Amino acid sequence: GGSLPLMRIVTAWAVLALAACGGGRDVDRLLGARCDNNSDCEELCLGPNNDFPEGLCSYQCDIDSDCPSDAWCIDTNGGVCLYDCVDDIDCDFLGREWVCRDRDRRGGGGKERVCVGR
Repeated sequence: GGSLPLMRIVTAWAVLALAACGGGRDVDRLLGARCDNNSDCEELCLGPNNDFPEGLCSYQCDIDSDCPSDAWCIDTNGGVCLYDCVDDIDCDFLGREWVCRDRDRRGGGGKERVCVGR
C-alpha cells in the first residue's frame, strides 16, 4: 500500500480541477441539465435542437432577476433563463457543441451573450 496516499492526492486534485473547469456553475433539473422532454426537468426542456444540443432544462422568466446570477432572461420560447458567457470556453461545461452568442434579452431590451448550440 505505498501508493494509496498518492492516489488520494491525485483523486482530490482531479475533483478540484473538474470543479474549476465547470466555472462553479450549478447544473440541475431546473437549469442546465440535459433533457429530451419536459418530464426530465423541473419546469421545461428546450430542444433537443440546433439551439439547444442534447436539450437544456430551463424555466420561464420575464426579467433577468427571475434567473440565477449567472444567467440572463432571453426572449426565446416566451422568455427563458440561459447561462451568461463572455467567450465560447465559458460554455464548455455544457458540452463542446455549445458556444457563446448574442441573443435578445426579454424585458430589458438589447442583447446579452449566452450559451447556445453551434
